[in-house]
Amino acid sequence: NPVSEPLKKEQKNKFLMLLKNKELKKAFEFLKNTHKYGFGLLSSYQRFKLSHEEALNLAKELNGVFIDEKNLNIYNLLALDELKKFISFILEKNPYAMLSASSLALRLPWASAEFCEFGLQNLSNLLEFEKGVYFKKGINYEKLREKNNDELYNILKKQGIKPQAPYNLYEFLELDRKSGDEILKKLTKQNRVIRLSHNLFVEKNALDKLMQECLEILKSQSLDIQSMKERFNLSRKYAIAYLEYLDKDERVQKKDEKRFLKTNI
Repeated sequence: NPVSEPLKKEQKNKFLMLLKNKELKKAFEFLKNTHKYGFGLLSSYQRFKLSHEEALNLAKELNGVFIDEKNLNIYNLLALDELKKFISFILEKNPYAMLSASSLALRLPWASAEFCEFGLQNLSNLLEFEKGVYFKKGINYEKLREKNNDELYNILKKQGIKPQAPYNLYEFLELDRKSGDEILKKLTKQNRVIRLSHNLFVEKNALDKLMQECLEILKSQSLDIQSMKERFNLSRKYAIAYLEYLDKDERVQKKDEKRFLKTNI
């Protein structure tokens, strides 16, 4: 089956003529100049009757390209300007951003991690690199980590018993996932934040307050998933996580998915 090229009719005719005449290098050059955010070679045999190795070797004959051999992508170096603009935009919005190739690739669907790494390395006039993280030149790395540590904690404190998932918080703070995970791990170790499930981290005081409210409710009635959802306006996922945490209290007993105070049974 032919592979559909996202080209306008006039462009497609030109491209097909190059293929018909077996001018493959010119075809690659055409694709390089036409596709602003790169083109792939995953289907190189289907498109050009070339193996991946043959297609990559041909791509290496082109000028002004970055070749991502791992992901079989060819990028016009002009795309580097778009990546640099995006990185500059992030730093203008948040000078304390902690960046990595993988975090950028998650934000830019067209850019592979390899291309992002290439772009980051080409911004030595703007960025510094330490412990796997790129950050704004002139900022002390340890102060940067401490700043983001405090920011993440304050956000979780403000969000109380309905915190966002970690990856949403990382994106808001412009943190790469590894750095964000390390900060959450530190906050958890300090007992300032409690991890209830894979993506649920709650500020300790907010959790303690909720547990006290639950114990107070249990003096007069039981609690289950539905009543937790309704009383505290929680999602089912959060209601289950909080009930499971409540189960750790020796004063509470679970019976038929309901929670009771042992003294009331």
